[in-house]
Amino acid sequence: MILAQAAIQYRNNTEWPVSKQRVSNARTVLQHAPEMVATVIQGIVSLDAAYPTAMLRKEATEDLEKRVAGMRKQFADLMDKVRQNSSGGNRRAGWFGAGPL
Repeated sequence: MILAQAAIQYRNNTEWPVSKQRVSNARTVLQHAPEMVATVIQGIVSLDAAYPTAMLRKEATEDLEKRVAGMRKQFADLMDKVRQNSSGGNRRAGWFGAGPL
């Protein structure tokens, strides 16, 4: 956890008897469950116990990002209309060209 927190680049050598996977797990906890970092460092919670929570959050974030990207693609034409309306033109006509308000 300390290696991940210090942003030390992992190098496969004998100086640090920590596997690349453990450093990767610690980075995941650091990024996606930062409130757990202090308890892992203090030994209150193990890295193995904190990692699943961090992974759930990471997966949820990635899923949300995929859904937003899909919505942007699906509704690109609507977003173009909104941009056109907000950048000028006849604002009094409203979004659907209904005429003066």
